[in-house]
Amino acid sequence: MLVVPEREQLPVADARAGNADAWKTLFRRYRLPLYVYVFELLRDEQASLDLVQETFISAFRHIASLPEDNASP
Repeated sequence: MLVVPEREQLPVADARAGNADAWKTLFRRYRLPLYVYVFELLRDEQASLDLVQETFISAFRHIASLPEDNASP
């Protein structure tokens, strides 16, 4: 299991509550790594950008239905 140091904890609970700044933080943190991963699979810039966008839209729509992570480090 990946353990993120406390000072680097991501604001998932805040994003779940609808906090726009928390979503911005998650987007800034994961947009490039996700794009690089998807681009390596598709080798198509526009399709990769579209898929990253759709992924974040889906995450926004469904984050409330995901179980909370109560694991302790």
